[in-house]
Amino acid sequence: MLQIFLIGSISGISYFMIECSKKNKNVRNNKKEESVKEKEAQIKIYRNEKTNLISPETYAELVKQLDLEYMNCLCVSRREFDSYQFRKNLKFASFDAFDANPTLNRYAELKCRDSSRVVLENRKNDYINASWVVCDHKEYRGKNILTQGPLNHTSPDFWAMIYQEKVEYIVMFCSFIEKGVEQCAQYYPTKEGIEKYDNFEVKYVDKEKDPVEGVTWTVLHLINNTGNDTKPRTINHIYVSWWPENTAPKNPKLTVELYQWLMKKNETHIPMVFHCNNGIGRSATFMAIYFFTRIDISTWKETRCKYEMHNIFLEALHYFRYGAIETPLQYSFFICCLFELFIQEGRIERSQDIRELMGHYKNYARHVREMVKAGKEVTIENTKKPQPTTSCYELSEFSLDE
Repeated sequence: MLQIFLIGSISGISYFMIECSKKNKNVRNNKKEESVKEKEAQIKIYRNEKTNLISPETYAELVKQLDLEYMNCLCVSRREFDSYQFRKNLKFASFDAFDANPTLNRYAELKCRDSSRVVLENRKNDYINASWVVCDHKEYRGKNILTQGPLNHTSPDFWAMIYQEKVEYIVMFCSFIEKGVEQCAQYYPTKEGIEKYDNFEVKYVDKEKDPVEGVTWTVLHLINNTGNDTKPRTINHIYVSWWPENTAPKNPKLTVELYQWLMKKNETHIPMVFHCNNGIGRSATFMAIYFFTRIDISTWKETRCKYEMHNIFLEALHYFRYGAIETPLQYSFFICCLFELFIQEGRIERSQDIRELMGHYKNYARHVREMVKAGKEVTIENTKKPQPTTSCYELSEFSLDE
């Protein structure tokens, strides 16, 4: 459905297997003797061991594109990025529910599209500022929700959504208060006790061991006091404390560890809810990793846009959550997270050039944080851009038998 250009299909894997066999006559002869079932079994093993279905050749091209995209993003000012964010997809987008419910939106300018909004059932008003983000890869179908930080008067709607969609994991990327400004209402009990939200009760159960450094895991019980099903549902609330507003972490390691932990915990792909204050910045940047590795793309889409991936990938993401990924820094961080994920999965090597790019990002992130802290417009002056070289595209060696 989405034609973006990055992820290969199963046929790409089969093609890779055939091409590898041609390089060695003995291997080629052995391949001829293999039965169809044995080949299918090999592919099945590959599917189970790898997060997605990208062939090694596609990774080589992908890393090149990501490296160039990282540098292109450095050339984009915040003003230009915002201009891109809010002009795309306007022609065919409608925001009627958003416009009709101004008091239910935390920010007047951050719209929620009608086509992808979560529609509440059995409520006086079916609107909540929350968007489905659907991944349609034929091997990894799934969908999650991006939403704003609940307001005091929208917290009951938030829990109605959690109950309705049978959500088990909520990931929160903001604090309740940051720099003296509310980012999110306290919509759940942080210590022993029960909080009531209309017909719903949320009970504090326990604190589990932090899954990742600086990440708090709270177990809650959600009870619906209406209807026949009053059995408590277990909700895992994950609070990320190390991601300030309008910035990004200096190192992608913890973010990738959290992503991998969530994927392991939610193997059945039950919808998860991600939110920060607005549902387009920190939470959307994290959600983009999931989206990127699970969208179904079978062709390499060519465009004439100055920022090719910027144009294509964000347009696809914005189809679901309007304005997702808020700043150039967050987009650069998203790219670094993909590099770190591919390295940890054994897809690519941590070459010297990638180390240098990561080092550059760390300096860039520190520079942006200083500018944000000082209340100044973010620029890229005095930041040295890395130069692309072919040596950073070395693929690690792995086989289907690994």
